[in-house]
Amino acid sequence: MPSVSAGVKELYLSTSLGELNKKAEVKPDKISTRSYVQSACKIFKAAEECRLDRDEEKAYVLYMKYLAVYDLIKKRSDFKQQQEYYLSMLGPTSFKKAIEEAEKLSDSLKLRYEEAEVRKKLEERERQEEKKQREEKSEKELGISSLKEITESKKENKKIKGDLKDAKTDAPKASAPPGGITAEKLFQMIKDPSMTVIIMDARSMRDYQESRIQVPMQKCISVPEEAISPGITVNQIEVKLPEESEVLWKQRGFADYIVILDWFSSVKDLTLGTTLQSLKDALFKVPCQMYSLAFLPINGC
Repeated sequence: MPSVSAGVKELYLSTSLGELNKKAEVKPDKISTRSYVQSACKIFKAAEECRLDRDEEKAYVLYMKYLAVYDLIKKRSDFKQQQEYYLSMLGPTSFKKAIEEAEKLSDSLKLRYEEAEVRKKLEERERQEEKKQREEKSEKELGISSLKEITESKKENKKIKGDLKDAKTDAPKASAPPGGITAEKLFQMIKDPSMTVIIMDARSMRDYQESRIQVPMQKCISVPEEAISPGITVNQIEVKLPEESEVLWKQRGFADYIVILDWFSSVKDLTLGTTLQSLKDALFKVPCQMYSLAFLPINGC
């Protein structure tokens, strides 16, 4: 008789009881009842050996297979005619023991699968945190490209250039309307190491490549206007994002604040059908479970 193994074997066959039960399924075959009985006896013996070897998954599958074969045997016509004969071959206690052991293994495996799933989630979170820390270390020092130089190179932005100068002149006295944020306030937020801010730049991809906010302790990604349309969802936006924006886009739920911006929109410009409003609507359709988020268009930046 095999000895009992000291430790329970690691999980290797499945990740849930549902998958194990599929492995235990038995299809009816055109064999004699005697052959079925012999197979059942071999399966039960193998199940007992696996149980003593502390292989809970394999033991559970074999016990469930035994019970499935036993059920097929009972439905055969010649079993009903020679019931005592076949039961003596199967053994007087095997059926009861198979049920008891399968129930015990079911409870144990259910708990082990749940613990394994929790460990998996914790390990994934730790990997994400490590990746985040590596990205923060590799980011460059804070530098904000001059919007004035960019607008001077664009003939169509002459009027915009004047608006920028006015906005910079009035910035110390102006305050942002509800839901908005000034450039000065944003600068203070991104310098705060205790605050996590993700800046979503909704200008065109070309504009983003020519000038962007570079923030070593925070995150700035391109969510180009080409990827945004009225009624769009976050999943549809994600498909259209540039590759370098995908990682931080998926981490948006962990941020304290999300700042959305384009060239010159402010809160009063957020009307139905505009790029920033469509982006804001898409983000609010999926409520964050971990942090309270604010979506703040930049005013006069």
